[in-house]
Amino acid sequence: MQARSIASGCVSPQVLAQKTSALVRAGKPCTETMPAAIAQFAKGDPALAIEIAGNLRGDTDTIAAIAGAICGAYASIGALPPQWVSLVEQVNPIDFST
Repeated sequence: MQARSIASGCVSPQVLAQKTSALVRAGKPCTETMPAAIAQFAKGDPALAIEIAGNLRGDTDTIAAIAGAICGAYASIGALPPQWVSLVEQVNPIDFST
C-alpha cells in the first residue's frame, strides 16, 4: 500500500524511480522486489513500468519483469509498444496473435 501511495504522488518517472530506490529499496529480497514492482504498477502502463523499473538501483531486471507482467496482465498486450512485441516474437518461439 505504501508503494502505491508513493507512486501516485510522483510527478515524473524519474521521481518515481528515485523514491522507489530510496524508500522502498530495490534489492534482491522479495520484501524489496515486490513492493518496488507494485510501485511501478501504480501508473498502469506496462512500457513505463518496465522503463522505470529498469532504471532503479538494485535488482532491476527482476523488478522490471514483475512490474511488466503485472501491468501487462492488467492492461493487455495492446498496451505494449508493437516493436517490443515484434522483437520478442522474432527471438523466441512465441506468437502473440493467437
